[in-house]
Amino acid sequence: MPGQKIFFKHIRKCLCFFLAFCLSFGTVLPIFNQGKAFAIDPSIEGIAAELGRIYPYIDQSDKAYIQEARTKLQALAGNPDDIGWNSIIDPLLTEEVKGRFGGDAAAAKSALITLAAGAAAIYYSPDLQELTSRLDAFKAQNTNTVKTLFKFKKADGSDFTVNEYLNFILASREKIPDVILESDLDTLISIFSGNYHEIKDKLFDWSLAAMRKAMDDPLHSAFCGGLAAIGWNDSTLAEQQRALSDIIDPQRNAELALAKAYVRSEARLKVDTQWLGPSPDPLNVPITQGQTKSLGISVLNQPALASIIARLVQWTSGNTSIAFVENAVLKTGSQTGSTLITAHRNGAPADWILKFNVNVTAAPPSPPSPPGEPLPPSPPSPPPTPPTTPLPPIPPSEPVTPGDLTAEQQQAVRQAQQALNEALNLAVTNPLGAAQALNQALQNVSQVAVTLDLQKQAMKTASLIMQNAGKIPPENVVITAPGSASVDAGTLSQQAQLARQTATAINSGLAAVGAPPQRPQLVVPVTETQKTTAIDAQGRSVAVEGASLSTSAAALKGLADEGDTIDIGLETPLGTLFLKGEELAGLAGVDDDAVVTFSMNEIPASDADTALENAADALGVDISPASKVIDFEIKVGDQTVSRARILIPFVGGNPMIVRINDDGTLTPVMNTKFVDPGVVQADLNGTSKYMVVEFKKTFSDIAVHWARQDIEFMAGRLVARGVTTDLFAPNDTITRAQFVALLLRVLALSESSPGTATFSDVSKDKWYYGAVEGAYRAGLIYGVGDNMFAPEASITRQEMAVMIARALEKAGFYTQISTAGIEKRLEPYSDKENLAFWARAGMAVSIRSEIIKGRTLDTLAPLANATRAEAIVILRRYLKAAGVVPN
Repeated sequence: MPGQKIFFKHIRKCLCFFLAFCLSFGTVLPIFNQGKAFAIDPSIEGIAAELGRIYPYIDQSDKAYIQEARTKLQALAGNPDDIGWNSIIDPLLTEEVKGRFGGDAAAAKSALITLAAGAAAIYYSPDLQELTSRLDAFKAQNTNTVKTLFKFKKADGSDFTVNEYLNFILASREKIPDVILESDLDTLISIFSGNYHEIKDKLFDWSLAAMRKAMDDPLHSAFCGGLAAIGWNDSTLAEQQRALSDIIDPQRNAELALAKAYVRSEARLKVDTQWLGPSPDPLNVPITQGQTKSLGISVLNQPALASIIARLVQWTSGNTSIAFVENAVLKTGSQTGSTLITAHRNGAPADWILKFNVNVTAAPPSPPSPPGEPLPPSPPSPPPTPPTTPLPPIPPSEPVTPGDLTAEQQQAVRQAQQALNEALNLAVTNPLGAAQALNQALQNVSQVAVTLDLQKQAMKTASLIMQNAGKIPPENVVITAPGSASVDAGTLSQQAQLARQTATAINSGLAAVGAPPQRPQLVVPVTETQKTTAIDAQGRSVAVEGASLSTSAAALKGLADEGDTIDIGLETPLGTLFLKGEELAGLAGVDDDAVVTFSMNEIPASDADTALENAADALGVDISPASKVIDFEIKVGDQTVSRARILIPFVGGNPMIVRINDDGTLTPVMNTKFVDPGVVQADLNGTSKYMVVEFKKTFSDIAVHWARQDIEFMAGRLVARGVTTDLFAPNDTITRAQFVALLLRVLALSESSPGTATFSDVSKDKWYYGAVEGAYRAGLIYGVGDNMFAPEASITRQEMAVMIARALEKAGFYTQISTAGIEKRLEPYSDKENLAFWARAGMAVSIRSEIIKGRTLDTLAPLANATRAEAIVILRRYLKAAGVVPN
């Protein structure tokens, strides 16, 4: 499609400008000015300033490579009789060149050695003062040589000068992007995901091709005519450059050191909408705990694809407990403070592009989030949309499906499953031993094969072991009254140590199979409940129950000292209430003797009747209660903690936790997740009354549709909404903006409304502005290039696949896949060649996770526009793969 061609050209252009600077230091005189040639007669001061400004960006280890090359060059230049000069200069000693020096071959060779050595000496100057001195010396020593070599007038009658020589070199470098445009995209992306040395073999070919393009330019006809007159051509110059490098810098280490430094000297960091840098010293980025900031990197004045480059590089944090970068989004950890983050290539922070310090400060309590608005009816479908951002290359190991396994691998998986079952048997009596058994089983099987089912089983086993490891034995809990318990600091400390050790063993094993980690947790079970009498909305006396827990702030502070985060919870027959680790870390400034209390109390069900009736009318759905109505609270002294996690038992098939607001409205909690049969959990933002309900909704036009069950299920989660009260329009296409809004709901992510729009075609007055901005900040979308998102274009199946893969990555699930794995997942489909390069990994991951399937047994239809029904089915499969809803 035309849009795809434009997009690929845009990506390649950006990468090419980057590569041009990396590769072009091997030519005779490296003079740069943001990719443009200097004007005629460039000043020595200007050249020195341009080259000198990169030196602060050279690492000490790289300076050693430069010094080594400089030492070799000095030795070579000091010995004109060195045999090495033969390979460098002899190809240049044509009969025409000798004739310009009166037939004196020795004089010609001596002059050319001085020319080549002087240019290279400029290149390897260690500081600005020496650089200026060498530039002066170079011009003084070689002006007569150049005049001797090029004794002719230009077309305008003026004399040929050294500037034509310099400008041709610059023009050759400017042609390198055009040359690289003709290369395969894998090579271009490898510069970010691999390292410079992987492309050294291509340096000579690219340099030669660039020279040939420069020679075709009429602006350099005079210089090319001068070259021809002395018997030189593009190959002659290219061979001379390579021969000199082979002697003084055979591994191209010095050349690459200067190339990296130049890239760093142009690199700028984009934090949301603010640009920082360039700077040789780490930049400073402030952030409040709990916030996220989207990151971009502009290299060599190429800001348009800053978000793409940020996804292709790797990020390393000095302390992930303070801050880290995931999917080009800056996130905070459990601690406040400062840490250094480095953007780099090839898993080596020393091969850095830019660095910045993150200063994390504590966040104030957040207000409750309002309920989301429904999607409006679908607008008419515009033409197909250009592609989205490619996923970066990822490591080779990956889970497999049972059909891919050899007999030996199948036996290894069975042994691992048996080991996991044995670990479960130890969970109650010896949770740490169970965790160690799980770890060993998963470490062993990861060396052979990992299936997705085994991965899910491992996660389930890990969760059950952690639940037991985190429970304080009843004998260490002081029951002060029915339904009330208190715990001393010593008990919490002992249990925290066991929970940490258990979590460490579990997470080591989970990491081996690519599963999300488990957080340490403490659970205080209060089995005795306090029965009380309350008056319901109808004035009737009803029996309700409740439970509470108290401890000291000093006891909880110790739980946050280890650098990880521990959740502490109160378990009652009504459910389990957790104070999240992030809140524990925020107790540092609280008095040690402050009392921390957890309370969970049942309230009359009739108190929720009005809210349920209002919600049923507003949403056009049927609502059935699926649990008791619970009022909970966590307090530190007299201050209420707003953020918490709650687990509630329920009855029914498709539950959703909801908040019962005081004004008679109902707010669905979109991050409701199944954790056990009959138990759901959610992260809450604000204390209030909560319960589990079941929403039910159907549409008249899906009665016999193939996707009916999925549409009704997702309507019950308030994701699938009709174009009218009674119609869903399952076969209509869905726009990019509509799918993004759906995806945001599925992931329970907030919309965002920044003052400045990220995309030029997504204005603030559009209904989808907040959804698109929220998805961009979450790292789910990066536009279609040229600062555009194409929100009202119909989304294609391959675009959905890429967004789904990013959603899995964001949720912490395994998204690594090898090149062989990609080919294996795509091999059954006859139209796989229609799949865009940037979508191959995302599509393969989505197929492997059983989220996207072919439209037929042997066709993917990657370029086809997705229907509303397909989108809903795919999003339900995502929830299954992510463990949010049961299979």
